[in-house]
Amino acid sequence: QIGAPMPGLIAELNVSIGNKVEEGAPLLTLEAMKMYTTVSSPHSGTVESIEVSSGDNVDTGDLLLIIA
Repeated sequence: QIGAPMPGLIAELNVSIGNKVEEGAPLLTLEAMKMYTTVSSPHSGTVESIEVSSGDNVDTGDLLLIIA
């Protein structure tokens, strides 16, 4: 499970359900106060679930996606 590291807006999703990702691969981009932060995969696996869409606002700790 990948949680939001900080509050912000989902600016861009880089993966889809079923994508295989490697550790460190960019998953999505968060925007907060005109600064962009890339959320990377903490481990290799397959994207099982995406809980957010581009344009969604999230708070710190909100579930973004699940990689198994």
